[in-house]
Amino acid sequence: MSQFLSEQLDFFGKQAHSENWREEHDAAMFCRDVEDAVAFAIQLKERIDRMAAIDPKLQNQWEEAAARLYIPWYQRWYDHAREVLEAIRRLKKQGYTVAGVDLFMKSYLQAQSIALHFDKNLESIKRIEAGQSNGIPLEQAFNEIQRRSRGSGDR
Repeated sequence: MSQFLSEQLDFFGKQAHSENWREEHDAAMFCRDVEDAVAFAIQLKERIDRMAAIDPKLQNQWEEAAARLYIPWYQRWYDHAREVLEAIRRLKKQGYTVAGVDLFMKSYLQAQSIALHFDKNLESIKRIEAGQSNGIPLEQAFNEIQRRSRGSGDR
């Protein structure tokens, strides 16, 4: 399974880094190509997620070492997806709407949190589990935001 996924990630990388995207050609065709890349990216991210979800090492209890094995997959996906995101931005500047962008962005941000911020997020989780927090409870933060917004509306 991992060889198959690796080959698909390689294909995604070739698609994401394609020179055809850098050439000036019909914007409508470019938009269609990007929509195809977005759909493929979403499918690949879901496949990586499923691999992690069915991994026997992570089935019964989450283990850091087992979870770390998936970081390279998310990093590869994320690196290729950045190219797709740049293409989406170029199309948006030209007035095009790319289908699937919302789900793509959700996948992009999830992969980013693993690919780039795994250690930082893990450190935060460990601190919270140990009862160490220098923040305020979420409810208190919401109440403060509401209080401030009511106060600014009175001015």
